[in-house]
Amino acid sequence: MSALPEIDAISLRVTPYGEADLIVTFLGAEGGKIAGMARAARKSRRRFGAGLDPGNRGVLSYTLRPRSDLATVEAFSEARPPELGANPVIGFAAVSVALEATDLLSVEDEDSAQRFAALTELFAAIARGTDGRVALALFLATALSDAGYAPSFERCVRCGGEIGQGSRFDAARAGVSCGRCGVEAAVAPVGPELAARIAALTPESTDAAAGRVAAEWLGAALQHATGRGLKSLAFFREIGS
Repeated sequence: MSALPEIDAISLRVTPYGEADLIVTFLGAEGGKIAGMARAARKSRRRFGAGLDPGNRGVLSYTLRPRSDLATVEAFSEARPPELGANPVIGFAAVSVALEATDLLSVEDEDSAQRFAALTELFAAIARGTDGRVALALFLATALSDAGYAPSFERCVRCGGEIGQGSRFDAARAGVSCGRCGVEAAVAPVGPELAARIAALTPESTDAAAGRVAAEWLGAALQHATGRGLKSLAFFREIGS
């Protein structure tokens, strides 16, 4: 096995393996997604403690395993969890959706700098006091844009017409379709006033209601784009209102 340099990384997902081990999926600041085996992580807390929990950011050291898709996690040092803001439940739900979305969209050996930056910006925004629903909506908008599905709430994403009565959010195009462009992938009705509120969201916004709706709809668009569900989105819907 050849040792790799230490890298800045975020734990995305942890899966129990056997009686004592964990398979941990990380996103590196470079190099894309990394899946690694943390030996005896469930038996001994001295080596990793709670450092491998999803959302933790630390310095990952690992070695490659011959003829295996899994690396061996040697250490995850200086690991620290994200701050969850004034409403920790909302913050936790937002972080959970963002981690799962990142896991869905990321692959090994890619240029992951932009995706890593988007995830760390979500953490920073919540820590600064941005409502978790607004922070998640902005994160999902960035994630969809990076994947080639830039959201639009200003005009109809199909014909360019104005948003009016009968308009609906179009999950297939990650934007609003007017009443003339009815689509099978429509998620919910959206009027001009709500569309304008969503389009105006920034990290300084206090419009949590618009953030919640936008996050739910953009989550649906991401599911449509990838063909895979976001399990954490159901929890976000449950507690986000």
